[in-house]
Amino acid sequence: MRAHPAEPGLRARKKEQTRHDLRESAARLFAANGFAATTVAGITAAANVSERTFFRYLDGKEALLLPDSDELFAVVAKRLAARPADEDPLTAVGRALLAAAEPHSMNLLPTALGILSRMGKPAS
Repeated sequence: MRAHPAEPGLRARKKEQTRHDLRESAARLFAANGFAATTVAGITAAANVSERTFFRYLDGKEALLLPDSDELFAVVAKRLAARPADEDPLTAVGRALLAAAEPHSMNLLPTALGILSRMGKPAS
C-alpha cells in the first residue's frame, strides 16, 4: 500500500496564506509606490495583518524583494552544475541565473518594472 502525502493542516495553510498575502501586497505596493516609499505598515495594512505578524515571517521589507531565496539559490546551483565545464565562468553563472529565474519571470516582471521605474525618484 502506498502512503499518500499528508495534506497540510489548517495552521500550515493559514501560515502559507499569510506569506502569500504579504508577498502579493508588497509586490503591488512596490510597483505602485516604489521600494523606498513602501513601508512595513503599508504592507501589513494591505495584507490585513499586524506588524508583529509581519516580523514573525520576515526580517524586513528587503526580504520581500527575493522571497524563497534559499530555494532559488539551490536551483541556481543545480543549473550551474549542469553548465558545460569549458564555458566561461561569468557566462555560466549568468545563464544559470537566467534559467533559474525564467519560471518566475512573468510573476516578477510587473514588480521589477515598477521598482526600476521609480529608482532614483524621490518619494512623493
